[in-house]
Amino acid sequence: MAAPSRDFLSTLPPELLGDIFSACASLHADAPLILGAVSRLFRQVAHSTPRAWTHLLLDAQTPSSGSLKAALFSELSRVCPLRVRLDLRSRGRQAGSGNVHVPGLGNALRAHTTRFDALELLVNEQKDAVDTLGAIYSGLASEETGLLALRALRIDATKKSKPGPLSTTVPVHPPIAFPAVPTIEDLETTNIALDLLPSLGLENLTSLRVLQPLLAAPLSADHIVDLLRSAPRLRKFWVDARVGDSDSHTDSETVLVSMPELEELHLRTNNLIPLLDRLSLPRLNTLFLDDMDGNRPGASEEVAGALYRLLVRTEDGGDEKGNSELREFELVGVAVDRETEMWGKCLQKMRALVGFRVGDDSTAVEAAVAATQLVDAWNAQKRGSRSFSPGFGWAGDI
Repeated sequence: MAAPSRDFLSTLPPELLGDIFSACASLHADAPLILGAVSRLFRQVAHSTPRAWTHLLLDAQTPSSGSLKAALFSELSRVCPLRVRLDLRSRGRQAGSGNVHVPGLGNALRAHTTRFDALELLVNEQKDAVDTLGAIYSGLASEETGLLALRALRIDATKKSKPGPLSTTVPVHPPIAFPAVPTIEDLETTNIALDLLPSLGLENLTSLRVLQPLLAAPLSADHIVDLLRSAPRLRKFWVDARVGDSDSHTDSETVLVSMPELEELHLRTNNLIPLLDRLSLPRLNTLFLDDMDGNRPGASEEVAGALYRLLVRTEDGGDEKGNSELREFELVGVAVDRETEMWGKCLQKMRALVGFRVGDDSTAVEAAVAATQLVDAWNAQKRGSRSFSPGFGWAGDI
């Protein structure tokens, strides 16, 4: 006679089931709701596992239940910080019709701002982002602002479905601004005007990623520089966007912006030289460059010259602890010209490198390496090292 079947899951310790539920929630935000509907045991375990309720997903399809859902997750997560994903990209929206879900969902989250550790905001255009953050954070009393816990913010204003061209980053009139959220340390934006970002209050920002679709309006180099000035503690900076020509300064009038804490710089753009020539980075140790316009005549010499000038400024502004030397360098998109002697001078300035990769046509650099102490780093890159990839490896959930 066959032995009676047993419910294997019911024999697992509740703590182990709770760990499984928490892992499921990290992949699907509504996992505790779904699992809690399976059985009485699952409901008991889900409701007694705060970590399973730390990922809150709200969208434009269910605005009426947003307030109840936010309250439920806030209660059952206990003291655990919440990571919120707010998707307001309405597929049926017509241009200029406004997003009726913004105020309701924003107000639904307002009562729980002290619990949010990370917020991902997906909208059709940047005004929706301004309105939503305003509904959540504007007008907070000073004592409430001091209790804010938001550490990471990601704003994506790229339309989910687009019958026409993408929205641009031209500022909306009348002028708009984000509410101040000075606790933010990690910020990523897609298709957002740079001149809006300082209104967030970036004095504690340490990591910033700026992405723009190729069809969006190019960024202004002056706005990039102004943005850097508003984030004095920045340590990591990424730009993946087209950059327009700057006409505010001539070469003899270039005004440098010094970033004393910046250690990592990632630039994937068509206008590398004007940006590099505006920066003074005394603590720079990681530099990734991807020149979208690298096939232009003289690109090898221009990039080498700009890199050399940056290295000289880095060396002159470095401290005595030896942490100002470049340790990782990568250049993509530029065919290195063997006639460009400046690459040899650059390599002489990069003796601390441990990670090194330059394009595909590297004959000129290989010859220069032979006269330096970089043979090990060069051989490592010839064996293959990680190269630039779309998104620079920072796509995904915050």
